[in-house]
Amino acid sequence: MKPAFFCAKQQTETKNTPEKVLACWQDAFHTGLRLCEQKRWQEALPYFHCALETAEILMADDGVKPGRAHELFSSAASMLIDTLGNLGSEDRRRQVYYAAVKVLTRELPRHPGEQVCLGEHLESLYRQLRHSNLATRQPDLGIAFAHHH
Repeated sequence: MKPAFFCAKQQTETKNTPEKVLACWQDAFHTGLRLCEQKRWQEALPYFHCALETAEILMADDGVKPGRAHELFSSAASMLIDTLGNLGSEDRRRQVYYAAVKVLTRELPRHPGEQVCLGEHLESLYRQLRHSNLATRQPDLGIAFAHHH
């Protein structure tokens, strides 16, 4: 599971323009939310995948405050997990959960000043795990959301 909504050229073009990536995240996330409000889960999926990928790009950008990027990433991961749950896609839901935990955990040593906030994001994702049947089995943690720079 490695959706890629940005081609290599787009990733390069947006690298120094976090405001474009942030605008993309906002559009994708809010479109996904609107579709979820209408219970159009399947249609919301690509928007939340896109929001997740754009948040991961923002996390790699030094021009974006790490706490803000982590918040955007966690919000997109949470909505994607919920949407997959509404579709009954437990395996994919579990994959997204463990991949999101892996990404956020990887951020801990990179941003020691953000450890409390990262811990809160991880706890929030864990609560989603605890309140579902995601804990039944763990997938390969080698899953990634986007190409890393």
